[in-house]
Amino acid sequence: MLVERAANITDIEFINSCILYGARKGHYSFDAENPDMVKAMKRESRSVIVDGFLHDKRRATATIFTLENNRIGTLIMCEVAPNAMGYEIYAMSVAKKHQRKGYGGQMLDSVTRNFLYDNVLARCLPVSEVMKKLLKSRGFVFHGEDGEYDTYVKTGFDCRITEEPMALRY
Repeated sequence: MLVERAANITDIEFINSCILYGARKGHYSFDAENPDMVKAMKRESRSVIVDGFLHDKRRATATIFTLENNRIGTLIMCEVAPNAMGYEIYAMSVAKKHQRKGYGGQMLDSVTRNFLYDNVLARCLPVSEVMKKLLKSRGFVFHGEDGEYDTYVKTGFDCRITEEPMALRY
């Protein structure tokens, strides 16, 4: 079973490598071959770890998942909008050598446990079929399209979606 802990400054390269690997496979909306975009992504992950905020002022946390002290994957959760109710899976990645072993499902199970009473939003690019299936298997439902993304929502206990997630997008 995976162990989770808060990410720290020593995890930045691991987080960035996981996200860059996913971006090169088309799972993130930035161009992983563009040096300026990569620098911006690295600044964003550092901001989450050091300051607890994304650059758009949404509170965010980064988590590292380990197995026998080996880093397996990373998860960045953030507010759907500054000071709003509800959370978004901003980034979720399993390291290349640990993929297809069920770790992504365990990471998503952690989200559903830790955010049991909160609405959780996830946006996926069309190429992210594995993530879409994983979200559906964990109780997320397709909510609609948000530009280039398919949006999935898991409603927390005693919660309703009071705003369309598309209205929360910047």
